[in-house]
Amino acid sequence: MTGRSGQNGFTLIELLVVIAIIAILASILFPIFSQAREAAMRSSCASNLRQWGTAAQMYADDWRDVLPAEGPADVLRWGQLGQGASLHAWYNSLPPYVSAPPMYTLNAEARTAFYNKGKTIHTCPSAFYSSPVGNRDTDQVFFNYAINSYLDRTLPVPVKRAMIPDAVKTPLFLDVQTSLSELSPSTELGTNRAQVSRISSRHRGGANICFVDGHTGWFRFQDVVSNAPGLIWDPGR
Repeated sequence: MTGRSGQNGFTLIELLVVIAIIAILASILFPIFSQAREAAMRSSCASNLRQWGTAAQMYADDWRDVLPAEGPADVLRWGQLGQGASLHAWYNSLPPYVSAPPMYTLNAEARTAFYNKGKTIHTCPSAFYSSPVGNRDTDQVFFNYAINSYLDRTLPVPVKRAMIPDAVKTPLFLDVQTSLSELSPSTELGTNRAQVSRISSRHRGGANICFVDGHTGWFRFQDVVSNAPGLIWDPGR
């Protein structure tokens, strides 16, 4: 009769085998968990953009088919969001339509949450920042989403939905770049208005886009840059 007489523990070789098996399983499962987590965050981001799209439709219904304004400047400070033309910009005028707070009403605590995966329609859960961020009135706002800047091209004549020939292919809102580590980063990060040159790649090499007709989809960054989907950024052309 054979056996490990008097031994109640594992041998060194057995421990090493167990550790090796755990390491192999971890190497297989961790990427799967990471992909599942990003898929959930991408879905949450798409939900945010759908809400922006819904709010824009309701806004246009109230304002004789006019789409919301993009707002002033490319770089805005927190203290500027409640001043002048910013008060009528999309990031302030649309949120109340979906029971969300306008950006200018966010206090210091809410601004901090904004950069720490705060669960609001203003925040993409996958967004990350390579530049310093802060919550003071003098700090820059790094928007996670932007409105298509071409839809403001005819101002001071407001853009109406009826002026857009193909609403299904015309982006209205998009994930905007917030980090220098993204593909082909823009020189302007976190802007409130953008188009193809500033679209994000943070969702596994792609971005979510909400169109003028209200539907939302995910697109690979390289496809958007080459315009493989046939997107119409400037409906006035």
